[in-house]
Parts: sequence; C-alpha cells; structure tokens
Amino acid sequence: MKPVRTLLAAAIAAFAFNAHAVSISTDGSWNTFDFDAVGSSLYDFDSLDTSFTFTLNQASLLRVVDAGFSGDQFTIVANGSNLGTTSAPTVQEIDSIFDAATAWNDARFSKGTWNLAAGSYTITGTATLSPFDSGIGYLSVTAVPEPESYAMLLAGLGLMGAIARRRNRNV
Repeated sequence: MKPVRTLLAAAIAAFAFNAHAVSISTDGSWNTFDFDAVGSSLYDFDSLDTSFTFTLNQASLLRVVDAGFSGDQFTIVANGSNLGTTSAPTVQEIDSIFDAATAWNDARFSKGTWNLAAGSYTITGTATLSPFDSGIGYLSVTAVPEPESYAMLLAGLGLMGAIARRRNRNV
C-alpha cells in the first residue's frame, strides 16, 4: 500500500510542479500550442503548461489560429473570462499548413481576434472542434498603436502634403 501512496504523491507533485504558466512575447511573434482532442486544454508542447501569461503596457490584439490540419476550433479564456470561440472552419481536411502567417491568411483555418486593454493576462483555452483528435495552433499578441500615434501620423502627412503643394506652386 505504501508504494501506491508514494506513486500517488509523486503524480500530484508532478502536476503541481507543472502549474506555472508559459510567459509569451507581446511583439507579434507567433507562439505554438498543442491540444489532444475535443475538450482538451491548449498547452505549450515543451513545458506542457496549459496557460500563457503576459503583461501589456498598452492596448493590444490577441490572435489565435488553427494550423496543421484544418477543421479545429477553440474557445479562448482570459483571466477566467470567456473571450469567445474562434471562427468556424470552412473545411476539414488533411492538407497541412504549419506556418502561422500562412494559416492566418487561409480561409480554411479557424481564427479569432480579441482586443485587450493594458494589464496582466493569463490565457487558457480548449479545443471545441477537432476532427483529427489532436493538432496545433498559434497565438500572438500585438500592440495596437495609441490614438496619439495616429494623430502624429496624420499631422506628419498633412505637413508633407503642404510642403509638396508649396513646391508645386513655386515651380
């Protein structure tokens, strides 16, 4: 009986050790996740962690896309609140794509975008549709330019237009 308790304690310790989250970049790069079947959690393949954390200094976009074989769909949760489900895939097929940007631009693959305010986030998710009972996907966090940046851009463009117009008059 004692070896069973020792094994059980070791298993619980292993799961508790794995309770931390993967810290991801917010520079727009794609982070890979895996899942095992419908209802399974999205997880980092290297660490097996089921949550992804980051801190934002400004408003940003969270993007999630299916990859590998098309036909998967995900429910995404931020800080315990359901953000929603990625789009319905248009087809379920074995034609594989293992590049996030290519999958993002391919209508066959499920995808979703959510606006996030500045703050700290823990993202989790589950597979809600998976015709092949496992797969991969990607998530990315990209900063959205502040309104002041747009105002500066417009002012700069207006100034350039005025200079160009003035030069045309002098010719």
